[in-house]
Amino acid sequence: MFAEYLITSPQRSPSLAGPGMWRSSLKTRQYVLAAVFVLATAVYFHSYIALYSQYPSDDAYIHFRIARNFVEHGQPYYNIGQPVSGSSSFLWTLLISAMFAVAGVHPENVPYADLAFTLVAFALCAVLFSRRFSMLASAALAFVIVTVFLLGVAAQLMETPAALSFFLASLLCLQRNRFVAFGLFSALALLVRYEFAAWLLIGFLLAPGAASRRRYVIGGAFPLLFLLVSDYYFFSTVIPNTVFAKAKLYQLNFKEFLSLAEMEPWAVVPFAVASAVLLYEATRPDTPAWAKGAAFFPLLLLGLYAVTRTFLFQWYVPLILLPLAVAMCALLRDKKTYAILLLLAAIHRFPASAMREAYGLLVRDPSQHPSYAEGARTRQYLHIGTDLSALFPDAVLMTPEVGALGWTFRGRVIDAAGLISPECLKYHPMKVPEERSSGSIGAIPPQAVRDLSPQLVVSMEVFSEAFRRELAAGTLGGYALLRNYPVLSEADSARSGRHVLWGSRNIQVYVREPDIRSLGGG
Repeated sequence: MFAEYLITSPQRSPSLAGPGMWRSSLKTRQYVLAAVFVLATAVYFHSYIALYSQYPSDDAYIHFRIARNFVEHGQPYYNIGQPVSGSSSFLWTLLISAMFAVAGVHPENVPYADLAFTLVAFALCAVLFSRRFSMLASAALAFVIVTVFLLGVAAQLMETPAALSFFLASLLCLQRNRFVAFGLFSALALLVRYEFAAWLLIGFLLAPGAASRRRYVIGGAFPLLFLLVSDYYFFSTVIPNTVFAKAKLYQLNFKEFLSLAEMEPWAVVPFAVASAVLLYEATRPDTPAWAKGAAFFPLLLLGLYAVTRTFLFQWYVPLILLPLAVAMCALLRDKKTYAILLLLAAIHRFPASAMREAYGLLVRDPSQHPSYAEGARTRQYLHIGTDLSALFPDAVLMTPEVGALGWTFRGRVIDAAGLISPECLKYHPMKVPEERSSGSIGAIPPQAVRDLSPQLVVSMEVFSEAFRRELAAGTLGGYALLRNYPVLSEADSARSGRHVLWGSRNIQVYVREPDIRSLGGG
């Protein structure tokens, strides 16, 4: 690698010093350069997350509300008194709960947790690469991988940086033959994201010999036992409701799946070729076990996602691409580097986005983040929840997006999509295109509104098509439009030049008519 050559290639000393002193001086310079690079990386990551986390994911607030209820009421439930496992990340919710308990219930502290895990992921990548590249080259590769594939999700305040940090720590332990710690970190990754159950199995197979596997099982046993006991104690189940809900709610065709994976149809071929080259290298007898794992896990996970047509939220994609990038850098020899170019062509949106985000950081413009509009709608939901909490503090509210709205509206919330309200799952899946325009939309079932009779129904227009159609036809009565909120605030629309998100201009608030009359409205 050229960067490695610049750092480690022998050069003629201009002085009369001996070769030992020259090597010592070169090594010192490497340490200094690497330390400066790491410090600059920490500053960049901090500045990035501080800017872009002002527009977080709506789903982040689901974890926040559950954590707040756990701290304030001792119940890790979205709605007090309703023991539903509404989080797909047990350990992340627990960590946020601990943060709220120590520092107060302040979501503005959560970016520091994501920053810490992102820096840990960077450091672990660099250490993993250090056996093949120089210190500076390893740090530079780690910076590129984390910046392109992980930093954007960290700013959304989701659990992915924590999950990948534990995964990378498990790879490092496997590299160093520390099998108890290997099992421990593999299990901790599963506690953050349940997809790492696949990694737990791969890790067991990669451990060499019965003794190593026994130590691996010992390391992973306590976290897994803690998860099982806690889930059964609080929820009387060990499988989160979100797993059932997402499987039933979303029905994707292959083109929709590729779109969610940020991949165009033409990119399937170069991605497949790059993956085939990587698998060939991973199966060579001299390939280290940790590098085999870094290659096998993301491709197995992608295959499982594709077969089941899983709805890929933005924070799922790094679980595939970051390990894949690590494996590429660790495994590919000189004559196989074309595979990296094929991979870059297939996922070109990610490097391009990282460059736009760097520019946005330079000019302090958060609209350069690809999820800016989604984050702006999160901010609108916070505002709407505050308004409704003042007007209807005791109301029951139904909505298909329960994150930020449920943070500022403290009353009972019914999730029309069923993720935290299993009573709504019987109304899904809704028909396409009769009841919703796409299988990727978690819409409001009109029959759920009839049966559950919430005082408030809040939704973007894209999710309420069937509900509004029946209102207009008179087959669903008793609700009146209270207010249209623009999906993006005036300031956020002006910054981005956008007024529409997912085909919706408004977030609409409907009120059951007896309740709006009690306020003197009409």
